[in-house]
Amino acid sequence: MTPPPSMPINYYEVLNCHPSDSIEEIKKSYQNLVLKHHPDKQNASGNQNIEQFYRIDEAWKMLRVPEQRKKYDAEMKQRKFDAEPIVHAKVYRQDFNFDSESQNFIYPCRCGSFFVLPDDCIESVNCDSSVINSSDDSKSNGCNENNDDDEIYIECDECSFVVQLLSNSTRSR
Repeated sequence: MTPPPSMPINYYEVLNCHPSDSIEEIKKSYQNLVLKHHPDKQNASGNQNIEQFYRIDEAWKMLRVPEQRKKYDAEMKQRKFDAEPIVHAKVYRQDFNFDSESQNFIYPCRCGSFFVLPDDCIESVNCDSSVINSSDDSKSNGCNENNDDDEIYIECDECSFVVQLLSNSTRSR
């Protein structure tokens, strides 16, 4: 199974290794997998095993050179970092204050700007699990009174900080 284009291949998973494994451990795993998946040792199952063999070879070629491995590890960490928002604070609906000038509920950000509570979240703190950019004009997206998911993120108007909006049910936990 090939990952979607936006999802890079995890070479450590291909080689059944962990990023903390030594080069010797990775090499041993590579050798075992190559023996198992080599096209000359396969029956008529063909293409799938050849693809797996090429993936194993590609992973080994990337991870065997220390400089390439460091670069690959850094890229993987960056992708993971980019995929998950950095939560500046976990807040409740009650932590937002009404700003009469903007007619919005706001929460101060460390940068000096504000997190703006989307209109749909004013009555309910249960929103769907997505990052809501408070500078969007479409503040009516994202909230759902029937969703019990606690992962509601709101971005700052000016910087990259994000707050997680918690439901009242998590306050008593």
